[in-house]
Amino acid sequence: VGTGDNSMVAYNSLRRSGGVMQCVLRIPTVSDLLPTVPREIASNGKLSALGVVAGWLLLVIMWIPVWLFSFLVTETGVYLLAVGMIFVLGRALIRLIAFPGASKRVYGEIEREFSKYMVRLLDSGAVACLELASAVQTGPATGKVSLVPAFWKRALSFRNRVFGVLAEILPKVLYPTTGNRSGSPVQSNGLNLYGNNPLVGDIGNLSTVMAHSRGDGEALLQILTQILLKLGELEKSAPSLLMGESQAVSDEAQVAAKGLYESCAELRDLLPALRPPKSEAEEEVDPEDDAATARNLRSMRDRLEHQSNSSIEAFKTGVSQILPMLDPPPHGSIFGLDILRGCMLSRYRGARQLWVPRQNALIDVVHIPPLQESTKAILYCNPNAGLFEVATGMSLNGGTVSTEGMSDSVSWANFYLDQGFHVFLFNYAGFGRSFEKNWCFSGAGGDYSTDFVSRLKRILFSFFFAPRPTSETLKQDATAVANHILNDPNFTSLTIHGESIGGMAAAGAARSMSLSPSSRKLKLLICDRTFCNLPAVAQQLLGTWAGYAIRTLAPFWETDVASEFSLSSCHKIVANDDADSMIVGISSLKAGLAFAKEVGKGQTKSAGWMIDTPLSYRMADWGDKGLAEVLIGKVKQGQRVQAPIWPADKHVSLEEAFHFAACLRRIGKMATLQRK
Repeated sequence: VGTGDNSMVAYNSLRRSGGVMQCVLRIPTVSDLLPTVPREIASNGKLSALGVVAGWLLLVIMWIPVWLFSFLVTETGVYLLAVGMIFVLGRALIRLIAFPGASKRVYGEIEREFSKYMVRLLDSGAVACLELASAVQTGPATGKVSLVPAFWKRALSFRNRVFGVLAEILPKVLYPTTGNRSGSPVQSNGLNLYGNNPLVGDIGNLSTVMAHSRGDGEALLQILTQILLKLGELEKSAPSLLMGESQAVSDEAQVAAKGLYESCAELRDLLPALRPPKSEAEEEVDPEDDAATARNLRSMRDRLEHQSNSSIEAFKTGVSQILPMLDPPPHGSIFGLDILRGCMLSRYRGARQLWVPRQNALIDVVHIPPLQESTKAILYCNPNAGLFEVATGMSLNGGTVSTEGMSDSVSWANFYLDQGFHVFLFNYAGFGRSFEKNWCFSGAGGDYSTDFVSRLKRILFSFFFAPRPTSETLKQDATAVANHILNDPNFTSLTIHGESIGGMAAAGAARSMSLSPSSRKLKLLICDRTFCNLPAVAQQLLGTWAGYAIRTLAPFWETDVASEFSLSSCHKIVANDDADSMIVGISSLKAGLAFAKEVGKGQTKSAGWMIDTPLSYRMADWGDKGLAEVLIGKVKQGQRVQAPIWPADKHVSLEEAFHFAACLRRIGKMATLQRK
């Protein structure tokens, strides 16, 4: 071990701690940083060996079809096929990044959050009605009669904003061919019995949820119908009690309260079935419960060792974990996009759904009129992850069906309704229910099957044959909806507002409208936090290579927003946020337009692209010297860049811009040194 007192102390310390080997084993390793499953595999010799064998088998399984295929198309054909696969996968990745709203996983997360919200609302509503029923039943004996008016006010809110809304929507989506069988009649004020907007248009048919969710929806509808019936009977039999004018409880009120209590208890029993299945990330495990954690790890190890008995079983397990990522299953709760769409329409007076056709496509559109008479319309184009179902939020409060709804403009839709605009919202083709047809896809969905072959077919179809959104389809969708509005004689002016990638759709639609006879109705184009072109954004976020990758993998995408914005003949507004973390720097439309006008002489094609600083300026910056010192021997002593002369030099050249920036940087450095 060594000599000296320090060495003996270290030696004795090692002996007391169990020896050198024990100390070495306690040193943290890379495997300790791995997630739970890989860490268990790495710490188990049998599982590690199985992992190596499984990896080798996977490579062999992947290589054998390629080797056999080479006899059919030759080795060169295999290489060309590999290049083609890389091209297809690259385009798929670009589409996923550029248009995440078209991904089932994105709106699946929206449905999951909406399901949680609705279950919480139903639970709170059931509790409110249970408190009301209990107070009515036991009030005379317990002295709770005085609390009945407060309980009734709370229960009334849930009746009108939750139970009444769902009782109106569920028949529409459960029985779309027969219509709203149990819908409440429309009152003289244009609203239904519970003060909500009557549903107009195609709300949906629950095609995005599991088959068992329809049964849950039918059970929920029956319970809600009973709750509304009992609340109505209670309101009719004891109006003075509910308003606090009397404390007498009639026999009819007792019977109604008993029925209400039983129905609300049934609703609370049904709620667990309405919750969406938990994802792995949502599994609740108490990190402080060491015993529970140990049991979890032991059960996981036993399960893995049981699966490791066969390499085929291990392979199947791996595939079963990957397939749901490539082929997400339908939503596991009744509260999907269809219910969310209905909730949105129920909150706005006069709102309706309509389909707008364009060539080989149908666009899902919602029209929300303002409270006052108006002939102004605005078309809002969503950002790349946006759906109109959440354009006004998920809350069942707000809207224009009550006087309290428009107190705060929490969305663009509410803001423009406050200003007296008719608001049109839509989903791009490939987003939500909007779809585009091709030779193998007509928009109709079949039953979802979880067997391996069916999933593989859906994955292959999704990658190679399903129509996907592109820059051109977004512009065509916005143009089709804008034409629909302009052709309506009830509207005399149209404003198009596009946010993020919606600015590209808005600018494309405005340019197309500028060439149409009805262009006089197009008054304003607003591009809100929009880029000048998509490759420029990719370069700013990922590096110079990303812009060239987009141009290579998507050569026919026309994303030059600056050009179409400039060619639009209407009034225009550019709005950009300097603190925007996605569209940053020169990739913004504001900077791209300025660069094109000043340096590019109006050419916008490459505006916003990253430009390397000339070598001489980089050398001067690295060496902390002036430009004249770096270029000594190449320029004459005392030679200076000629300043622009007005009006001969109306534009700054790129070289002059670099020189001006270098001078400012040099002045700043020298001033800092002088201050020190």
